[in-house]
Amino acid sequence: MEAIDLEAPAANRFKAKPGVRHQVVVDIFNNYHEELEKYLLRRLDSREDAKEIAQEVFVRVLRKSGQEELLYPRAFIFTVAANLLKDRLRTKITHAVDRHEPITEDAYPCSAASPEQEVRFKESLDILARVLEQSRPVTKRAFILNRFKGLTYEQIASELDISRSMVKHHISSVLVDCRKALKGS
Repeated sequence: MEAIDLEAPAANRFKAKPGVRHQVVVDIFNNYHEELEKYLLRRLDSREDAKEIAQEVFVRVLRKSGQEELLYPRAFIFTVAANLLKDRLRTKITHAVDRHEPITEDAYPCSAASPEQEVRFKESLDILARVLEQSRPVTKRAFILNRFKGLTYEQIASELDISRSMVKHHISSVLVDCRKALKGS
């Protein structure tokens, strides 16, 4: 059970007294339902799902209002809504697993590389390895973080404590050196 905050502004207090319980929920509904549905709609695929979850939120408000005072009803309904969204996502994920269709070999043609493509790919990797070996440590790290770890220029700049333009310069220099080496091979 939540502790009652006596410092809470009177406007935030929604106490369900006997016989007034439903009016408290109606007041909370009138104050927050539109904002809640907009919040849910931004996170869900359909208006019906948003309305369904909003309805469940207010059912829980009704249950809670009979048990204790709601000092911060907006915080309560949005916390409940966020938890219901998480539950909905978990349900979608588990149901998606149930609909798994096995992949057959003839459904997807083989996309294996030809022997020539494999040789060119290996040569390109060797060139990249040589270029990175000859690069400054910060240049090598910036390139690896971007191309192999998928970090953005901003993330790399933050991690390496350099500017975004320096990150771009380091990555570009590796690419230029690779192009030069490929043309020479």
